[in-house]
Amino acid sequence: MTRDVDAVFKPHGIVLEEARKVADDLGLPYWWLNEQASVHISGKEDASKRRVFDHPGLRVMAASPAHVFAMKARAARTRDIDDLRLLAGIIGVDSAGTALRICADIYPDEPVSPRSAAVLQELSADDSETLHRVLKRYRVKLVKVNMDDSPKLQQRFNVMAIPTLMMLRRGQVAARRAGAVPAASLCAWVEEVLGN
Repeated sequence: MTRDVDAVFKPHGIVLEEARKVADDLGLPYWWLNEQASVHISGKEDASKRRVFDHPGLRVMAASPAHVFAMKARAARTRDIDDLRLLAGIIGVDSAGTALRICADIYPDEPVSPRSAAVLQELSADDSETLHRVLKRYRVKLVKVNMDDSPKLQQRFNVMAIPTLMMLRRGQVAARRAGAVPAASLCAWVEEVLGN
């Protein structure tokens, strides 16, 4: 399931006009088809792109999984972590080094940003390993609780989502976050909480 479809249009105007008509007909938001991701498109030719639709006046090409992986890694959005994991499995990424090489190959003239590098490190790290590494840096003790085995704790701390991260001070919840959190975001969250 996707929120929208990212594309590059040629010609620009007529495609957007038709996309708006489709939006009206199907009750979709006008931005369902957009060019927002075009800033992340590599200048390197995608030799593995696929033709998915060909009709007089309309040709639709799909980027290769490696190109989409590199684009999402470059964008470094936390909402793309699951997509990156899926794509990593498809293209055989087994380490952060492999992921960095793919990005360097697809974007040869652009260095990988620190944020993108952190996201790529997350792909190869075990979740609990990442939490331990990040929290150790800030001298925060990590306690992992299986909610199925601890219904009283789940009720006491009102845990509604798994995973839920809570920072406790003197037995009281000082901060909480629900859902998976990449290490880069976790670092910022820990610093924010500890800075108060």
